Amino acid sequence: MIRFRCYRSPLEHVRNGLEVEREYPHYILENIADLLREWLKVSWPSSNNLPNKKYFKRAKAYLLEKAEHDATIYLLRSPVDDHIIRGSTRIPLKVKTKEETYIIKTYDDYDSELEKQVLVAVSGKIGPRVLHLGQDFYSEEMVDFSRYTNLDAMCFATGAFNQEKRKELWNYTFGSKTMNMQTRDSLMNEMVEATKPILLKGAKMHAELAKLGVVYNHNHWLDEFHIAEGDKPFITDFGTSHLFLDPTQVDEELPGVSKKYEEAQQEYLRGKREKILKEWETLSYKRNRMKQYQQMHNLIKSSRTGIFSQSANKTLGKQEKEIESALEDNLPLAANLRLAESTAQGGINKFFARAAIGSGYDYQRLIGSAFQTEFFNQYFS
Repeated sequence: MIRFRCYRSPLEHVRNGLEVEREYPHYILENIADLLREWLKVSWPSSNNLPNKKYFKRAKAYLLEKAEHDATIYLLRSPVDDHIIRGSTRIPLKVKTKEETYIIKTYDDYDSELEKQVLVAVSGKIGPRVLHLGQDFYSEEMVDFSRYTNLDAMCFATGAFNQEKRKELWNYTFGSKTMNMQTRDSLMNEMVEATKPILLKGAKMHAELAKLGVVYNHNHWLDEFHIAEGDKPFITDFGTSHLFLDPTQVDEELPGVSKKYEEAQQEYLRGKREKILKEWETLSYKRNRMKQYQQMHNLIKSSRTGIFSQSANKTLGKQEKEIESALEDNLPLAANLRLAESTAQGGINKFFARAAIGSGYDYQRLIGSAFQTEFFNQYFS
């Protein structure tokens, strides 16, 4: 028998009710709702990431698909604050049987077949061990994350982004002290230096993924990368990640993929949105990653200077010649590695845009060379 014990507190029911888009009858009620959302710290995720009967029915169907007939399902909660853990589009659930406890998740919205390949590649290495891949859900081992801390939380724990420091930096960036650029740059550099050791741990984790042939292209990867003292690092979500590409295969397949994308787009614009949306999104994602790889490969092939940034070349140290030689003899690998590393740098940009003051790029460029060096040294270690 499949039993559900997915209870929520009254306050959680209020939060979830406010997260579902509703048509309020009067602007006063809208204002009240906005105040309540702010008071309860409610975000605006899409309504399909709220647990409901339809979602639980799909979960039950998956358990029966994997021949699990006696289990209890719970909402997965944080070991730190007991909040329900969920992403922007999916909700992991905890399944308990007489023999074991494990997690089940749906696949990401883009390309479930590609996600399955990525999950197999990382299973038990830098991600949780995958137990079963179903049609709509998959299951993985239950990891005790009470011993782990994600890199995002570690960066904030440095105190570099507390309210006082952010206020001071704001004055030098947008306020009354904008003429003092030297002090502004010094404050920005302090934030970067405080988080640099943590971000370089992320560079090593991206390199370990690259060793498995995986490009992790989430631009918010710091909250998905977990480390624990004396234990291997873990990554919890691989949704839109993809495998290394081959230039010959990309050149052969990209025209066909682009044609199918254009056809799907025309169908979408004709009003057949529900019917074609999933296919259109999958084709768009596939086409974009192929084009990005093709552009990177062509850049490196034509210039032979796109493997490393100029500043990084100065800091690669004694491994520089060996790394350059290896990549110049293997341009397909060079393009995959540069794509993986540059995509990861985008996550740094987004982190500082959220955590600090001003453009995230202004911070990312201060650590970019060190991050690139750490990535390539770890890959070739």
